[in-house]
Amino acid sequence: MDFYTHKSSTVRQQRKWWKVPTALFAPKYSFWVISFAVFLIAAGSLSYLWQWANYLQLGYHTQALEKEKVVLQQRIALLEIEVHFLSRLERVDHIATTQMNMRPPTPAQRFILQPPDSNE
Repeated sequence: MDFYTHKSSTVRQQRKWWKVPTALFAPKYSFWVISFAVFLIAAGSLSYLWQWANYLQLGYHTQALEKEKVVLQQRIALLEIEVHFLSRLERVDHIATTQMNMRPPTPAQRFILQPPDSNE
């Protein structure tokens, strides 16, 4: 037995999902729906472009820092060479004898320091 042979009109209207777009684009709603869609598309595009601009800016900044790192590493290498050149014993001995009028110590001026005895 079929008790519910007749369906009400509200049930029939609920099943008609294809009528939703036509209701949204009715003349009184179409301006607001299209405006909202354009706003969503514009906001999404702007957020994408903003993220891409930040990505590019970080890339340029990273590239500049890498170039600066290479320059500083070369400068460090040159400074290390200069330190080794300036601290050579022959050069220091030459400057001490010629410019500062120093002489090598005499045997009387030399003495050897003994470490303290660990027994005391």
